[in-house]
Amino acid sequence: MSDDHDNEIIVYLDEGPEPIARYRPPGSFDLDTTSMEDGPHVLRIVAVDRSGRRGARKISFDVRNGPGIAVDGLHENDVVEGKISVLINAYGGAYEDKWEPRRAETPKPVPTWAWVVLISVVAWAMYYGIQQWNPTPQFANTPTYRIVAQQKPEKPPAGLGAELYRTSCASCHQINGQGVPHLFPPMAGDPVVTASDPSEHIRIVLFGAKGSTIKGVSYTAQMPPWSEQLSDEEAAAVINHERTSWGNHAPAVTAEDVAKIRSGGGLSIAGKAVSATAGEEGFKAHCVTCHPDGGNIMNAEKTLHKKDLDANNIRTADDIVKIMRKPGPGMPPFDVNTIPDKDAKEMANYILTTFK
Repeated sequence: MSDDHDNEIIVYLDEGPEPIARYRPPGSFDLDTTSMEDGPHVLRIVAVDRSGRRGARKISFDVRNGPGIAVDGLHENDVVEGKISVLINAYGGAYEDKWEPRRAETPKPVPTWAWVVLISVVAWAMYYGIQQWNPTPQFANTPTYRIVAQQKPEKPPAGLGAELYRTSCASCHQINGQGVPHLFPPMAGDPVVTASDPSEHIRIVLFGAKGSTIKGVSYTAQMPPWSEQLSDEEAAAVINHERTSWGNHAPAVTAEDVAKIRSGGGLSIAGKAVSATAGEEGFKAHCVTCHPDGGNIMNAEKTLHKKDLDANNIRTADDIVKIMRKPGPGMPPFDVNTIPDKDAKEMANYILTTFK
């Protein structure tokens, strides 16, 4: 300091009477906190000008050089009573050559919500696994699995009958069950469908029918057999859909009812039971009603015989599959969910090799 009372800066720490530094402005110094206690401190700065007037400023700060402290079980301003469990942990290492982070980990109980989430996920995973599990052939043939399967028979999923009707029946009988006049009989109000005895209804679905007269109206189209395409459960589901839709209120049937009729046997459209290829089975299931013997009950110029196919520029199986996917007026489309590509190709090859 000079004797002419130049500006001066005096620095005090906390309430100490002696300054820790004196400078002519501007000045800088190093504040060593290693010798200070952890906790709140105040740096008090006093500035004096040439006239002797003084200015002051306080800067509060916290020192934390010691181990960190974690407290679980008691928080700031808690209101407590009785005996409480308090867990305290201290961790440090700022001045150690090798510091292990594990010492800074304070053990805490797993929150209740985490246990709830974990149990829910595990329960869902077990349920999903059980529902989706398919036993291996070796296990499925063991007495143990057969007993379990008998104790817990599978029920057809809700809506199965409506879905089967949509994909297999609606193209002829229409989605509203009204059929097509003089071609495909209606399901709504059909005496066979609404009869209290379902035997004839089941028999027609399984083994087909050719021509019928309902309430004085003749229907000429033939219906293909579905015994090869539908299981007992599926046949019962679609029959029940027909017997309880469009104002029908007939008694429901069971898979056992279908099995009894099936075991009694029946004739296919050709008059005898046959063993068909996959393409032939697909044709009978989806096409024979409108294309009996390769004809076309809607348009006589668009049969499945070679001359008509050539005339309409249809020469390969791929050409036929394209028409199945995007047909013209009067023919329902068959998407890949109804007829997969492989099955559609086999049906197309059956058509090309059968109808000359």
